Amino acid sequence: MSSRRKKRREAERQRLTGVVDAPAPLRLVRSEGASLPSEPLPAGRASEALDSVRGPERDGGIDPPQTVESDVPSPAPVEDAIPVNLVRRSFDPAEINPTINDPDIFPCLSIPGIDHLDIAPVLADQRNVLLLSDNGGILFCWLEPCIYEVHTALRKPERGSHGNNGAHNQNVCRAAYRWMFTQTDCMVLHTRIPATNRAAAIFAPLLGWIKEFERKAVWPTSDGRVDMSFFALRYDDWLRKTPEVSGSGREFHILLEQEFARHQRAGEQHADEDCHDRSVGAAFEMMRGGQIEKAVFLYNRWARFAGYVPIGLVSRQPAVLDIGNALLQLTADSFKVILVRN
Repeated sequence: MSSRRKKRREAERQRLTGVVDAPAPLRLVRSEGASLPSEPLPAGRASEALDSVRGPERDGGIDPPQTVESDVPSPAPVEDAIPVNLVRRSFDPAEINPTINDPDIFPCLSIPGIDHLDIAPVLADQRNVLLLSDNGGILFCWLEPCIYEVHTALRKPERGSHGNNGAHNQNVCRAAYRWMFTQTDCMVLHTRIPATNRAAAIFAPLLGWIKEFERKAVWPTSDGRVDMSFFALRYDDWLRKTPEVSGSGREFHILLEQEFARHQRAGEQHADEDCHDRSVGAAFEMMRGGQIEKAVFLYNRWARFAGYVPIGLVSRQPAVLDIGNALLQLTADSFKVILVRN
């Protein structure tokens, strides 16, 4: 590990835990013959582990995990350059209709013969997701399981309102994609860009979109039909383009160290690898978003390819993970080690 990475890891560890020279992060592993938890949970709270269902009750469209009163402290968040809270979910068409009908945006979303757009019928289907920012929103329309089509309606930030104005909308888009990949079943995003929208065609590759193909003269305009480019952003490509999730991976490992220390046990150590932090971080964010099965599946797919041993989902309610040398129970935005193996 480079000295720079060592210094960065130690600085994060001290900020999160206040402990200097903490043990090296632990690898997620799994052994056969997993047993159910043997350590009792806090009194009277055993049934209140993480279990989420879809619904409009929260901005994310997924009910928040039931809060478990636990003696496990939640670590301070690792600094994130593009936090997912740049966006929030809305079910109210009145919050976005003025933006999509803005004279600067409307021509990019409409076709001749349409004078006004109203997305109320779209939002009536709660499989569709509207994520709002301070200057517009992004609509994700469900096409089929795990696949959504993206429609972006963001105004240009006022000069000086966000420091680097050119990067603000890019950050909003990245936050929205991160929200979709970690808070929903999303595995693939699609978008279509007509030849008349040159700015979007330039912008898309910067966000990781890959041009799949082009069709000639398919998008109607007042001057006739123009060509259309078809882009996709898949989970694996998104993950490679999103180093911020490594912070969630480091947060997971530091909390795991705290938990092993609480049990006065040492865990298995492994090399500090950013690729591992990134995959663990993405899985941890999915677990926090109620996408537990997706998290286990995607982490295990990566782990087998990378040479790490897969993890296992022991129980969904309560949510218990087998990482080989321990069992973890998810508790709201954190977790607790409830069994340590030799």
